[in-house]
Amino acid sequence: MKINYELVEIKPKDKVAYITGNRNVNRAMVDKLKISMEKWGILTAITVTKYRKRYFIVDGQHRYTAAKELDM
Repeated sequence: MKINYELVEIKPKDKVAYITGNRNVNRAMVDKLKISMEKWGILTAITVTKYRKRYFIVDGQHRYTAAKELDM
């Protein structure tokens, strides 16, 4: 099975949503990630899938939330 992927940059105007059924965002985890991201940046990519004109976060909702709060 061949999997196609590409690197995309999500811009502030892009519509991003969490997949229904994913765990809730843990505030303490986001706060820890923000400290790490301020020092090191984003070390692990956020995995998304695009459906119609919206991106859905498959993996990395805590990283996405932290990056968004840091205006990254």
